[in-house]
Amino acid sequence: MLTSSDQPQTNPHLPGSQPLGPPASGEASAWAQAFCYAPVALRVEDFSAVRRRLDGLRASGVRDLGAYLRSHPELVLELARSVRVLGINDATGRLAVAGGRGEGSGLADLFGDGSPEVFLGVLLSLAEGGAPLHPVVAHRHAPEGDRHVQVAAALPPGGEAAWARVYLAVTDVTPLAEAERASRAGEERYRALFAASPHPTLVVDAESGVVFDGTEGAASLLEVSPPELVGRFLGEVCSRADDLLAVGGDEPDPGPRTLEGVRWGHRGSQGRRTRVIATRVGSGGRPLVALWLCLAPAPCQPPVRAGARADGALAGAPRPGGLAALSPRELEVLARIGRGETTDAISRALSISPKTVETHRSRLFQKLGVRKSTDLVRLALHAGLGD
Repeated sequence: MLTSSDQPQTNPHLPGSQPLGPPASGEASAWAQAFCYAPVALRVEDFSAVRRRLDGLRASGVRDLGAYLRSHPELVLELARSVRVLGINDATGRLAVAGGRGEGSGLADLFGDGSPEVFLGVLLSLAEGGAPLHPVVAHRHAPEGDRHVQVAAALPPGGEAAWARVYLAVTDVTPLAEAERASRAGEERYRALFAASPHPTLVVDAESGVVFDGTEGAASLLEVSPPELVGRFLGEVCSRADDLLAVGGDEPDPGPRTLEGVRWGHRGSQGRRTRVIATRVGSGGRPLVALWLCLAPAPCQPPVRAGARADGALAGAPRPGGLAALSPRELEVLARIGRGETTDAISRALSISPKTVETHRSRLFQKLGVRKSTDLVRLALHAGLGD
């Protein structure tokens, strides 16, 4: 580690490492401290042995290093292990300790199963002149679960020939990766619930009145295709747009609001009158309003109902005949399907394998007489299991 002391020191995180430079003083001391205490994990590594091997491959007739190395992953790992770590800073030590490996480990050990991919990315970046590369990989050795990092590599001026010093920055982006994963899971759940809605449904921006999304049933009612529906103003196709959009106002959430006799159709047309349930959806960002268009004579309820018991059944509500034949575990799986959870999410929540979840899903198809997962979602919602 670079140090500001008066005597050269080896890296305390890396037994046997060499000092990175002469004793630091003055401006050099400031740079040494910047390296040591930077909040980003920084590494200095010697890739000269790797460079010699790559030069040998080129001399033997290998023209496309990337293709050759991708077809020889064992060589990539061998090259990774030939790298010498010259120094790391404090943040690198903390990252490695959290990962459960020695702080002096090279990339091959630090990233475990992801080593070939990340190291190959660094190699090709250097071979192309040291252009920064940012491959994102999973850090598989953290006891609290996978961690995700972003790696960038660069060569100092004049170091392009030997690769004796390569500068690496490793940034922990686990919170961002987890947020993206949660966002994708939320999107999947939203799509599953949206597709399973038994009524024509619209989602509208409360401020602008622009249709944000809509089911095929809503598009059919308005005699347009789903892509043509998105982007239209609610006031162009609805007789009481202002009343419906008021649900998404600035005041505290008033809860679902039901309006009778709302006419749907293009301006000037007679259209069709329906009952509409409007409710505010989402939290944060722009306010959205969900509209369920209830076509008589079918009863109209929002797809997700309150009042469910702890076991998932709606209090006082009879189950459809097929549900009586389900085991408690099958009912639990059906309830989670109704909430839009993926197979992996159900597997983690119930501590069973994804294969077992799919087995339960197959049995649900057989016992309930349906063929598609959207049908399972619809049944779960009607029974109050999706709450």
